[in-house]
Amino acid sequence: MKTLIAAAVLLVGGWTANASDNVCGIKDVDKVSNPATIQWAIVLKETPEMKRIVKERIRKTSPEGRVLLAEARSRVTRWTNVVMKEHKYGSVWKKIEHPNKKAKDVSRYVIAKMLAK
Repeated sequence: MKTLIAAAVLLVGGWTANASDNVCGIKDVDKVSNPATIQWAIVLKETPEMKRIVKERIRKTSPEGRVLLAEARSRVTRWTNVVMKEHKYGSVWKKIEHPNKKAKDVSRYVIAKMLAK
């Protein structure tokens, strides 16, 4: 069964990914043509909110921790969207694969944008 699914994916473009790995941009893997990737955990760790969680030892499951974590995720998504548009990518994913191509990692650009503002 996996072989049939993989063959079908290759016919429509070749990119494979889980929908939950989409950060921004085109969400339908069948329509992806020029994606980028991001190292989500690394970029998230660079946000002021996550740095505060670590510095003040705030539990991520506490009410304050949940708010800070949501703000950190929103910040990363917002700046990833900016970088995606500036570099003319169709979408950005935590993980996306193709048998013949490799998506460019834009993590450093997102971190640079976040820290510059």
